[in-house]
Amino acid sequence: MAGSPSASAKKAIVETSTKSCKKVIDEIHIKFGGVIDDLCTNIHGQIREAEAEAKANEIALAILEERLKKVVIPKEVPTKLMTSEVLEKLESVAKDAKNLNKMVVAMDQSKEVWDIVAYFSLFPQHGELDAERLIDLWMAEKFCNSPKGGRRCLSQLDGNSMFQDVKKDEFGQVRSFKLHLLMHEIAELVEKHHHSIRENITIPNENQVHSKVQRASIDLSDSRLDPKQLYHQAKQLRSIFFFKEGTPQVDIDKILEKIFKNLKLRVLDLRNLGIEVVPSSIGDLKELEYLDLSQNKMKKLPSSIAKLSKLHTLKLFSCFDLTRMPCEMSKLSSLKTLSTFVASKKETMGGLGELAKLNDLRGNLEILHLDRVRCSSSTNGERKLLLAKEHLQRLTLSWTPKGDKEGGHLSQLLESLKPHSNLGSLILVGFPGSSLPGWLNSLTKLVKLSLQDFQKPHGCKLKYLSEQDNQLPPKLKILELENLENLEYITEKCIDGENFYKSLEEMTIKNCRKLESWRGTETEAGPLFEKISKLHLHNCTLKLLRLNTTSIPLKDLHIQYCRDLENLSGVFQHLSSLQRLTIENCDMSSLDGESKAWEGLKSLSCLTLRDIKHLSSLSFGDGVTTLQQLTLEKCHLLPSISIGKLTSLQELTLRNCDKLTSICIDKVASLRSLKISGCNKLESLPKTSEALNSLKTLHILDCALLQPRCVEPTGEDWPQICNIKYLKVGKTVH
Repeated sequence: MAGSPSASAKKAIVETSTKSCKKVIDEIHIKFGGVIDDLCTNIHGQIREAEAEAKANEIALAILEERLKKVVIPKEVPTKLMTSEVLEKLESVAKDAKNLNKMVVAMDQSKEVWDIVAYFSLFPQHGELDAERLIDLWMAEKFCNSPKGGRRCLSQLDGNSMFQDVKKDEFGQVRSFKLHLLMHEIAELVEKHHHSIRENITIPNENQVHSKVQRASIDLSDSRLDPKQLYHQAKQLRSIFFFKEGTPQVDIDKILEKIFKNLKLRVLDLRNLGIEVVPSSIGDLKELEYLDLSQNKMKKLPSSIAKLSKLHTLKLFSCFDLTRMPCEMSKLSSLKTLSTFVASKKETMGGLGELAKLNDLRGNLEILHLDRVRCSSSTNGERKLLLAKEHLQRLTLSWTPKGDKEGGHLSQLLESLKPHSNLGSLILVGFPGSSLPGWLNSLTKLVKLSLQDFQKPHGCKLKYLSEQDNQLPPKLKILELENLENLEYITEKCIDGENFYKSLEEMTIKNCRKLESWRGTETEAGPLFEKISKLHLHNCTLKLLRLNTTSIPLKDLHIQYCRDLENLSGVFQHLSSLQRLTIENCDMSSLDGESKAWEGLKSLSCLTLRDIKHLSSLSFGDGVTTLQQLTLEKCHLLPSISIGKLTSLQELTLRNCDKLTSICIDKVASLRSLKISGCNKLESLPKTSEALNSLKTLHILDCALLQPRCVEPTGEDWPQICNIKYLKVGKTVH
């Protein structure tokens, strides 16, 4: 980090922001009175905390000031709906203030965090960020020395509320995330005020590109872009991220030629730019460590890439036109991350021999077009291409549907592709064999196995995954089966132990319509699932859930496009641990609580019914007293709903239920949130209801008959809802 403002400058910034924040809060308090006392006190407390504790408090206070200025204070006497809107905004400000203080205090723990936070200013504000991509970039930028160090930094940032929409991978690590809405503002302020020379810029938003700029994020679709700034003025530029929000306004090919010849880049991101030819002059970038050419249209790569001796990351995701890899790839001795290897028709073994020496590869590797590979009968798999790659975490092996799946000595090819036993995730796409690789059960650390085939007429030959349970990976946690049209069961025979079934935690089964049992020789009790917690069934039979066992520890069940729904009680009776249930796009007419359809669901807390076109009857018996969230969406024939027996229900959401005319929510004193949208035949709210008295949130949007009844202050239902704290009535704002 180049430098920070002086102590006196920081003090002046803090005093100005504090004074401005307090002024806005006082104005809001005067206008709205006692209804917002607690919130104003809360925000004042957060301001005092920012003043006293955070070394970077001027950042927190500057953002808080902007947030408060966006709260619109009406000139006239505020209506109930205005007050409700201001309350929501103030609660958001209070939450932001708390998060801001937490974030900036965490940033002061190390210099590296400051640099990384500033680095985020280079990325689009609302985009999803891939964790492994970031770690590779941080290593190229020397922010961290290893993937382990990068993971440690990610965990620190995530633990301090800097990310949102975080997704985890099969190993429990952060896979992707979006920056918290505050983080992009923090990143820009850190870069702007805490670096005496701006190292990171976004072009053309910046007025000029000075000679000491080190990193640039460049929108090629902006007509104000002057490419000459890059290669004439920014001689210290080390990292470039190109992107396009619209149609490119410049010729990317001409820019690349100039960049390759004039700059000493360390990082070059060219993803999704429509590049058809990569100039051979890319070999002149002797310092290049990170190169991303993903989502482009080139058919081949120049052989000069093999000259990039310092290259440790080469990304080629979704380069669908690529027909082969560059010659002599094995010379890339520093390569640690290679996202994609494309087999060639014209080379011996499809050119896969180039992989043999790249034994430091880690992370993800996908090998595509394996149908192009020809092995001689004398090969016998003696050349082990992947066996020494002990740091590889995920491997995808893919055959294309139009390729020659019959020839090429498949068994020899598979033996050559045997991975190291450390492999954690294996994906087979379009697998042409009638039995899985014999080395599968040697992968003792494999936690995820995914088998995906293409839709007919390219049907997979697999009738079962394995002859016996013990021939499958012993510690498998996640199993995904997709479009396996001929699959009838998972294992042909049963043996004692059944470790394969005991370890499974998540399963997704999609378009496997012949799969009706777990084993060819099914025993009366069925397999023992000790840890299964998540199951997604898509276009297959529910017979897979009808097991004669005491209980299945399933917590999350998603049923989509499935048949056999006429007797759900036979499915639910073993699911006493189920917490979340989603049923969508299924053909069913009734879910009747009085017929004990819900019996057995003793732990259910969240239920979603979506796009059930023929559902005309819905009621709940006494078996789902634990339900807290209920969502009904696009249930077009449902005329009414009664939830009187759902005594724990807290949130009810009704969306686009065209025929819904009435709802009964009597005796549900626990209800806190009711959201109704697109229900145009719903005539009124319940006349008398304990539930309405307990509501804190009520949204009525795009409801032709109900909306006029809830208008302030003349609507017929207004007296029932006027005391609800958070109230929205009107049309959806797109």
